[in-house]
Amino acid sequence: MINRLVIAVALLFLVVIPVAAHDETPSHSEESTPSESTTSAVTTINTFEAFWPLSAGKTRDNNLYILKIWKENLRGLLIFGAPQKADYQALRATKRMLEAESLIVGGKKDQATKTVESSNQLLENANNTLADVETIPEDVNVNIKNRLDNLIKLVDSLRASTDGSLHEQLDLNHTKIEQVLERLSKN
Repeated sequence: MINRLVIAVALLFLVVIPVAAHDETPSHSEESTPSESTTSAVTTINTFEAFWPLSAGKTRDNNLYILKIWKENLRGLLIFGAPQKADYQALRATKRMLEAESLIVGGKKDQATKTVESSNQLLENANNTLADVETIPEDVNVNIKNRLDNLIKLVDSLRASTDGSLHEQLDLNHTKIEQVLERLSKN
């Protein structure tokens, strides 16, 4: 009897088609924006793959969001070393942008604007923290650069599909990312 059960379970796993935990369709499809005389392609990215294992999680419109921010602030207090703190601030800025993307997709542009403002402040903090650092460890430098290289692609993708104050905040975010990357390249 047990042999039959084992064989049945084994066949179940061998015969059933595996189910993916992720839909293979990208969160943003590749788009092109027509203009009067030319067509320019807007590069978009799959945030699931580009920022793995990060995801938006709780967003500003959720009642538990305050706990998420509190946990992040507490964790930040436990990080020592200016380069490491800057890396954590860049990580948090990335999380805010993933939250903003989720809010934009959900049609909550006012909440998304506030979230992008938070990302801008975190990037400013990272840049100011790095200003006082003479030498950044290579692994931290590479980590921040890789994160921000992906982030700038996301910001550019979001800028192409927004307008108004949200677009202005995304422009500012793009500028702040470039400032941090410039500071990292000098080190």
